[in-house]
Amino acid sequence: MDAIKSGEEVRQYVRIQVIGKDRVGKTSLVHRLLFLDEGKYDGKSTDGININRKCQIRTSDGEWIVADVDREKEMIKRILQTVNRKQKGKEPVFDLPLTLPSDKHIFETEQKQNGHESIKLKEHDEVPKLNDETQFTNNTKAASKNNSDDNNLNKVNNMEKHQNSDPNNHEEMSDNLALSVENQLSFSEEIDQITEKIIEKMDDIILDAKTEKDKMTLEGLIECGIWDFAGQKDYYATHQTFFTPHAIYLLIADINEDLKAMKHDEEFDFNSIGDYIDFWFDSIHCFCKDLSAVELCPPVIMICTGTDRIKQDVDQKSEYNETFCKIFGGQRKADHRRGIYFISNTNFLEEDIKEVKRLRKHISEIAKQMNHFAETLPTRWIQLEHALRV
Repeated sequence: MDAIKSGEEVRQYVRIQVIGKDRVGKTSLVHRLLFLDEGKYDGKSTDGININRKCQIRTSDGEWIVADVDREKEMIKRILQTVNRKQKGKEPVFDLPLTLPSDKHIFETEQKQNGHESIKLKEHDEVPKLNDETQFTNNTKAASKNNSDDNNLNKVNNMEKHQNSDPNNHEEMSDNLALSVENQLSFSEEIDQITEKIIEKMDDIILDAKTEKDKMTLEGLIECGIWDFAGQKDYYATHQTFFTPHAIYLLIADINEDLKAMKHDEEFDFNSIGDYIDFWFDSIHCFCKDLSAVELCPPVIMICTGTDRIKQDVDQKSEYNETFCKIFGGQRKADHRRGIYFISNTNFLEEDIKEVKRLRKHISEIAKQMNHFAETLPTRWIQLEHALRV
């Protein structure tokens, strides 16, 4: 216990951050990095951030070891299986869902209890249009006050109506209220039971995670997390919160989008792929700790997708790289770049697979140069990290 309270451990973790404009194949590239030639990724675009922890890097040769399942998700599944055991008997019930009432069910229940019917717009009803902003503000305030008064009046009228029309209404409302309270208590008790079970198993959970970590260390495996950031501009402000100097960044762009010099106006409009590249290099450059180095950190690897759509008689790859050097070559932030790769997410020819393997190896080499981002942390922090993951 003293070792856990005051000891220290060295944590190694290779964090790969995949960034770039939306619809350039970031998630498809992550799929190719993990599974190489096992088929095209047909999933949806990423919303927010998706973290994949299926991969490990072997320190001896930089080989990527990709698991069939996410070990952390599997651990969560095992916890839920433990929690979902019935109190009578000890047979596990794996398919027992922990269901909560839906919003629709709650809404309908409240409507019935309050004596309200759902209100629908008639077919020819129109929503009033307000063209003047001042008129909109004034009308909104007036409407809000009128609606508040109308709602209060409706509540009184409905109560009187139901009391007069249905003498058994009080009894029904009491039954409904009692049922609602009973359901809430049932859900509360179920949640308390889940929490209690997790607390009971927490020592086993932490021990299991620690055993897995020790096994990885013994086999020379370093955990690797691939963070897939959504490319929509709406997410960019929040993405900065998850940036770190302890990561390798993969900046994705479509080679078929014309790379042009940026126009530094007062407003950043993201009118071209050059604007996006400039923005991401600026964002990463903010985390540079040593500006005197020849190669700046955090490291950035550029990856151009869509190579299956370029003209074979034009050396578009060389032209793209030359254009990048002309635009960004004189800027210090460009020294974060550690090379550029050209990959197709749809072709699975031998040369395409070799290019993905070369990218894998390059990432492993950079991670090794960075000592796999080793950090000395208090042991209790690592124990807390294991607990929070599950």
